[in-house]
Amino acid sequence: MIRIAPFALVCALAYALTSSPAAAQDEGITPSDPPAGSEDGGIEEGMDLLGEGMNLFLRGLMEEIQPEIERLTPELRRFATEMGPMIESLSSLVDEIDLYHLPERLPNGDIIIRRKSPDEREREADPEVAPEGGIDI
Repeated sequence: MIRIAPFALVCALAYALTSSPAAAQDEGITPSDPPAGSEDGGIEEGMDLLGEGMNLFLRGLMEEIQPEIERLTPELRRFATEMGPMIESLSSLVDEIDLYHLPERLPNGDIIIRRKSPDEREREADPEVAPEGGIDI
């Protein structure tokens, strides 16, 4: 469940910072006039408040997902220890991932990974060249 308080705080701060210019005009203050005692129009203070609200929001979000991260940590470690050697052997077989097309699954269940031709690699390196050899303008 998502905690509403941090989100509501950020929304309230954003609303306060972008309050209606009509309210300011009712008091005889134009939106471009800085508040009394402020040289920069309170933008720095507003940005500080917005940053603080965002910090509170992210902190609340981290507190919310922390139990799930702790629950998944042993499973992720086990996955890394089991899959690590397989990934290393695969990376030794595959030179550069850019040299291959995305894997395809055939109807019989086989998975194939096609190597790109030199022409395909050249087209990807220079996207301005059209497949027919013309130049896109």
